[in-house]
Amino acid sequence: MLITTTKRCCERSRQRKITLFKKVYNIGREYQVDIAVIIYQNGQYCTFRSLDQKL
Repeated sequence: MLITTTKRCCERSRQRKITLFKKVYNIGREYQVDIAVIIYQNGQYCTFRSLDQKL
């Protein structure tokens, strides 16, 4: 039971992170601003910069 709960929690966290990055990207594009998001989880950083998405 613990393994299933842990896997579900990790998957939910991953999906929420993806959704957050999509929303941040859309806000940056709509308002023409540069946005950075830093998530610190379990001793690791996950970052998103709207500058990285421009060509």
